Amino acid sequence: MKPIAIAIPLLFLVVQAQAQERRDIAGLSCAEVQALLKQDGTTVIRYRSIFNLSLTRYDLYVSGQKQCGPGEVATGAGVPTTDTDYCPVHRCIASNLFVAR
Repeated sequence: MKPIAIAIPLLFLVVQAQAQERRDIAGLSCAEVQALLKQDGTTVIRYRSIFNLSLTRYDLYVSGQKQCGPGEVATGAGVPTTDTDYCPVHRCIASNLFVAR
């Protein structure tokens, strides 16, 4: 019975990870990318590297702090779009700044 009790929560984590939206932002403006994040809350954004056009880069971006987990903070980042090389977005990074001691 214990293995089933452990396996069920893990199954939900796997399903959530697979359900994460992935967006290729080629052809989108900065305003469109920011609107996607506002609508979705979190999304994996894929884009072509500005330093090596043969490489595709991706990361999980969020609309703000409330999408970050415990022990994470939203930090500024940027992605290239059709109208700018640096479209301001956010991503979550680990932080021990607010951890109780």
